[in-house]
Amino acid sequence: MAGASPMSAAALAALQDYLARESRHGPMEAAEAVAPQLQALRVDAARLLNAGTDEVAVLASASAALGAVWSALVHTRPLRPGDRVLVGRQEWGGNLA
Repeated sequence: MAGASPMSAAALAALQDYLARESRHGPMEAAEAVAPQLQALRVDAARLLNAGTDEVAVLASASAALGAVWSALVHTRPLRPGDRVLVGRQEWGGNLA
């Protein structure tokens, strides 16, 4: 489980590098500096999923991503009585609220 396991050394190093960059230059400049890496991630994910890059989003966390999906679904097609929502047995409780 991602939320209950330690961060990898590579992820920790990347996070520390980003936070140091943000501290030195500010959040806008730090985000701009990593934009090419995020775009490359979107391209790789799209290729893996056989999708277009316009169908791939990179968000801050799985909870933020799931929240964005639910928000989009509720605004485009509100749930109606009798609708069923399928979730995994191990789903984090906060994602179901």
